[in-house]
Amino acid sequence: MPTDIKLLVIMVFCFEVAFAESPSASQIQRTDELIKQGESLQKKIDGEKKTFIEEIIVEGVSLSNKDSLGELISPYHKHWLVDSDIQQIIDSVRQFYIKSGGKTPEISYKIEDQKLVLRVLE
Repeated sequence: MPTDIKLLVIMVFCFEVAFAESPSASQIQRTDELIKQGESLQKKIDGEKKTFIEEIIVEGVSLSNKDSLGELISPYHKHWLVDSDIQQIIDSVRQFYIKSGGKTPEISYKIEDQKLVLRVLE
């Protein structure tokens, strides 16, 4: 948890102690809940690694409507992406294949030089 949040929680707690009777069990419980929520949010912020993606390349495409696939992924070009965004792109490409009459493909990816390369295996 960031030092600022801890300091704020401690200050609020000390203020209550200084100007009121000792805190009730529910106040202590609520303070603990707030600390845990702050720690959880900080983990989410710190945990998701962002990668700038200049371009997305799809290899192994055998569909006739490649332009539609390009339109599907183009909104993600030149954006900061986290793992969940990349997974969403993969799921969208997979659904595109299925809706286009193809088999459910396996899709792997790699990131090189700010390019997300999706390899489609039918």
